[in-house]
Amino acid sequence: MMGLSVPCFFSFVRFVFWFSFIHLAVANHFASSMRPLYHDDERSALLQFKQSFYTDKYTCFNLSDYPKVESWKLEGGNSSSADCCSWDGIKCDEETGHVIKLDLSSSCLFGSINSTTTLFQLVHLQWLSLAYNIFNISEIPAAINNLSRLSHLNLSFSFISGQIPPQLLDLRNLVSLDLSYNSVIQGPGNHKNHLELREPSLQNLVEKLTKLKVLNLDNVLISSPIPHMLANLSLTYLSLQDCGLQGEFPTKIFQLPNLSVLQLSHNSNLTGYLPEFEKTSPLTVLAIGGCGFSGTIPSSLGNLTKLVSLDVSFSSFLGELPISIGNLASLKELILEGYNFSGQISSSILGNLTQLDYLDLSHSHNKFSGQNSSSLSWIAKNTKLKILDLSDLNLVGHIPSSLGNLTSLESLDLSNNRLFGEIPQQLADITFLEVFNVSYNHLKGLVPQGKQFDTFENSSYHELFPSQISPSMPHASGPVLSISSGQSTPDCISSGISVSSGTATADMGNSGMVESVDTLLAHMPSCNLGPISTHGMVTRSKIGQAIVPNDDLVRRSLPYFCSTSRVKDRFQDHISATHQTLKKAQISG
Repeated sequence: MMGLSVPCFFSFVRFVFWFSFIHLAVANHFASSMRPLYHDDERSALLQFKQSFYTDKYTCFNLSDYPKVESWKLEGGNSSSADCCSWDGIKCDEETGHVIKLDLSSSCLFGSINSTTTLFQLVHLQWLSLAYNIFNISEIPAAINNLSRLSHLNLSFSFISGQIPPQLLDLRNLVSLDLSYNSVIQGPGNHKNHLELREPSLQNLVEKLTKLKVLNLDNVLISSPIPHMLANLSLTYLSLQDCGLQGEFPTKIFQLPNLSVLQLSHNSNLTGYLPEFEKTSPLTVLAIGGCGFSGTIPSSLGNLTKLVSLDVSFSSFLGELPISIGNLASLKELILEGYNFSGQISSSILGNLTQLDYLDLSHSHNKFSGQNSSSLSWIAKNTKLKILDLSDLNLVGHIPSSLGNLTSLESLDLSNNRLFGEIPQQLADITFLEVFNVSYNHLKGLVPQGKQFDTFENSSYHELFPSQISPSMPHASGPVLSISSGQSTPDCISSGISVSSGTATADMGNSGMVESVDTLLAHMPSCNLGPISTHGMVTRSKIGQAIVPNDDLVRRSLPYFCSTSRVKDRFQDHISATHQTLKKAQISG
């Protein structure tokens, strides 16, 4: 038998290759078509879960939110709508067809949740987010332990309360746990309908959930020391703000090799000191404002070259700010509010921080206080600044005209100083300015005209005394909380807030309504309050202006009512740049 010629041989090989390839492709096609698109019992559980809640635009946190469950429906013979794996917020395993991910965050859900909720029949879930919904002060159901495959659980901003059940600690596969901001807060440590972690305790949680990398328990009432075992976890994100923590903070946690975000603010009974920081530290956010930390700030803080946000406000540190802070070239947010350091802040310390978009030096009573305002000229070089708070520093002199170079500013607060003279016309060049506060100074002359200062009415210069409105320097509104809406029955704040002297009432303009701040905000679930800084109250979207010269109560409580993207992503801008009109000004002669 004669052998095949060379050309015939290669033709035969090509034929075999293509035949095998086509056969494999066809086999894969039929195999994939045989995979289950969904499971009837899971689809039924999802539909029953949907029916247990009320959804409406008025139950949404943000204007951009929408009820994802509206797509969960069966429409005649439409096979695509029958497939629950194609519904909004749902992801199924490609091999088994089981629902493994359910993202109903910001879905406008309103109602109660309990152990009979059909959600807990979805036992294959690995990822669950119910954040930014209203669950009517429900407790976390004990049936949560049915979801033993969960690796990610987010129940933040969902209006749940009560003791965290021990069954949650059965979720041993959890890598990320976020239960933050579920209390109605009337000030730091003053919780109403709060979520608690006492029995089980934080110690129990750390002992059981050993795979955790992300832990956010902000605003959960813990009232215990921080267990040293936290330093044994492979944490990348740890946030325990306003938890009533006590005792000394374990220093080793600062030095966790993978820890990027550490936030401990508003735990006044939490003590400790800062360690020496290595150059290899991955820290990008360090927030210890309002804690009982003491000692000095080590010069090795300058080794944290990846740091984007630093908050040491209202702390008990002694000594001067280390010059090495100038090495933090990536820093975007620096909050030194109420920090009574010695020495002065000058360009040699902060002048190199050219990436700053948020700088708060307010309420700092030290050698910096009382210095001449001309010494602030270096600040004008930080042209990326969006928020600048220099209030209550006892500054003396004229408002530097060079501040007009800060054309990206959205909030400028110079209130409660000893500034005199006229407001520089150059400030009208700040195109994006939304908040302008120079109240409680000794200014005179005309308010700047043109450009940005033409975008708000003269009436906003002087709310309490409309008969005295004029372009000349008026008095500020003084010690009131004023909320102007322009609607008879407002469903959200649309103009501005001004707070001082501990007042906690709201004047709703023409509506004749006067309510407490807590009551007012509790009735406005549809408000898009956006990111509100806990330091100086900066606003976005519907709110045009918020100024808090003195009132710590309101300043510290408002963030917990808000749909705040800053909690989701601390690095994003604090104020939307889309609003380019000056909504309101606080000015006093």
